Amino acid sequence: MKIPWARAKGELTTLIQHPEKLSDADEIECYAQIYEAQRTLPAARLAATELGDGALHSQLHPLTQDKAQMLGIPQLFKPIRHPFETQPSTRQVYAGQRVYRLWPVFDPTVERGENLSGRSGASGDKNTAPRCQVPQEYLNPLQFKNSREEVLYDMRSIFGTLPVEGGALARWFVACPVRLLKMLIVLLATKRRLKKWRTIIEGKSLDEQLWRVTPPRGFSYHPALRRWAEGTLTRAGYDPKRMVLEWEIFWRRKGWK
Repeated sequence: MKIPWARAKGELTTLIQHPEKLSDADEIECYAQIYEAQRTLPAARLAATELGDGALHSQLHPLTQDKAQMLGIPQLFKPIRHPFETQPSTRQVYAGQRVYRLWPVFDPTVERGENLSGRSGASGDKNTAPRCQVPQEYLNPLQFKNSREEVLYDMRSIFGTLPVEGGALARWFVACPVRLLKMLIVLLATKRRLKKWRTIIEGKSLDEQLWRVTPPRGFSYHPALRRWAEGTLTRAGYDPKRMVLEWEIFWRRKGWK
């Protein structure tokens, strides 16, 4: 969908590298995701559950009637008993409330040359904001077998890589031993796969290594592969802390884990 900058700047300003270059009449092509809380919980908990990072709670906005119309989905507006809380650090999302996340398909303020320089491998100008999204050219919906929500659910399971739900006992006495065993199995089974993968990525750009070349199975449990991903994301100009999670989600959505 395309939304005028004047209507979306509140949601998108922190996601655009040079918002000062945009005029109110400019249209921004965006993705949107709607979430409905099944129970009352902190906005940071909802962000951690759905986005994998509680710090992203500021990207979850109340789906008011006006915003539902802006997004072209007026039918999804739902009257609520409780008013939306607005306190950034402590706000709650009540059961039944709907919130939305909006992010640009691409940053219209970044020149093509800047994107290419990020792919070449140099860390770039220290004043340049790190890249925080998978490049659009690699986001072909037809290639995804699983939704983001399905993948995040699996990643929070015993066999996943995100913190499990269920408290400390489930984490320390069930999830941790199972995950440690799986990591050991992966380390023993991936030597040949790693050799083949390293051969394939040779000579390719950093973005192609990250988003085009399929990592070996078991990649999410292989410590060396995760360190490689963090280092390659850093060299390609990404925010590694945030994007190593997106890298795992990307390949899991393609049916790889």
